[in-house]
Amino acid sequence: MQLRHTTLYPLLLLLLLPWSGRAQQDYIDTTQAVQILQQAEQRGEARYGVSVWRIDEDKPLLDYRGRERFTPASVTKIFSSATALIALGADYQFPTEIGYRGDITSDGVLKGDLIIVGHGDPSLESKHYPRRKGIFYEQVYLALHQAGIQQIRGRIVVDASAYCDEGYLDAWPREDWGRRYAPAVYGVNLCDNIMQVGISAQEVAKGAKSPTFLHPTTPGHAWQMDIQLVKRGNRLAISADRDSRTTRRLSGRLARGSSKRQIISCDLSNPAMALALQLAEHLERRGIELADCQSVAYYDKSAPTLTTLLDIYLSPHLSELIRTCNYHSVNLYAEALLRSIGNRFGSVQQGGCISTREALRQEMNYWRETCSLSADELALYDGSGLSRHSKLSPYALTATLRQVYRLPLPISDPFILSLPQVGREGTVRNLLPASQLTAYFKSGSIRGVQNYAGYVSYNGHTYCVSLLANDMRHRGNTRRTMTQVLKALFPDSPAPRVTNS
Repeated sequence: MQLRHTTLYPLLLLLLLPWSGRAQQDYIDTTQAVQILQQAEQRGEARYGVSVWRIDEDKPLLDYRGRERFTPASVTKIFSSATALIALGADYQFPTEIGYRGDITSDGVLKGDLIIVGHGDPSLESKHYPRRKGIFYEQVYLALHQAGIQQIRGRIVVDASAYCDEGYLDAWPREDWGRRYAPAVYGVNLCDNIMQVGISAQEVAKGAKSPTFLHPTTPGHAWQMDIQLVKRGNRLAISADRDSRTTRRLSGRLARGSSKRQIISCDLSNPAMALALQLAEHLERRGIELADCQSVAYYDKSAPTLTTLLDIYLSPHLSELIRTCNYHSVNLYAEALLRSIGNRFGSVQQGGCISTREALRQEMNYWRETCSLSADELALYDGSGLSRHSKLSPYALTATLRQVYRLPLPISDPFILSLPQVGREGTVRNLLPASQLTAYFKSGSIRGVQNYAGYVSYNGHTYCVSLLANDMRHRGNTRRTMTQVLKALFPDSPAPRVTNS
């Protein structure tokens, strides 16, 4: 097997992937690992599922409950990110169109609408790309300046209809709606679709009927306030109304008498409107006149049509977005990646939108056919793993990881590089010391679930590994069992000598 050649992180790939020449022969004893799993289950720790598959073998080396169904949690992102790479390519960039409809007078007045059309970019003003802050707004200004537009006598229209107006997914737990980690994804997304909300005890005592601080600014919210003033202690929570994008309930308690504003994060319910307002502020600062210019947002196909394209803003490359998605386990990015495949593997009718259901159908059909999986072994209800309805088998995970590895380098390498290194990065930093095992895993955890899946480099071979635990009682005990399983499968051994023969 030949060493892969790439300009991306060559040292990392050298550690992870098979080295050139004749690989060192090795034999993995699975007996001890199985005993550890059986004993843990006898203690009532959890129900475990493990699949270990060497890349160059035809079947898994270890198949412990390998075909049983497990709740995947965030390892679901493996499918969203890998499928997006296959459908779009590592160099794909989400476009956001900048244009207008109407006429431009000789003295630079746009008699019509400035129109922004989103296509699902999850990274606009994202905290994960601080160097890109404000670039989109400036690009809009420069496009207007280049077209000779000095004044807009119309509206600023933001069209966020590309991904349908679904809001929260029905498959998500009700208690997750409105949380900062579970924002809905739209054709236009802003600031990771997270909003900062603030209020103080003194403001509550004075009768405040809504939060006194919102960022990004998003007018039109309907707030239900249920805050108690107590002797000590601050705790706030925000929940959402499924039937109204803009209704929020702010509840909890604040220490009476305090003037310090308490800040809490929730999902940004109207990112398209927030974008329109921030864009208007930027254009006015740059000298564009917006006399009586109204900002409007559309989440359905009733938005006015852009007739003259001025420019296209492009997101970071898909390889970067996938790294952000998997390294930081960002649910918004995973849902956007899932939706992005909707018009690539299937057909979206002209004027239609890309629904989660349709994108999932296409994604699951692809992997079921490619990896010969039954419908029971891969049944997903979202792209991020928030849904407890989703089920998959450990075998489905390793079969998918193996298939991705065997794809052409421009697809496989960005995916492998998106996974955090065990013992060094992200949510797998404390799983095992990097000195004990060279591995790159995606983790997944929700209540009662702890999962890991990815690649292990050992004695000159690469292995696909999935470790799944459901019905978990104690997360710490489950993680200890999983580390024991990894150590039993891949015991300490001298590092292989790299040759170029």
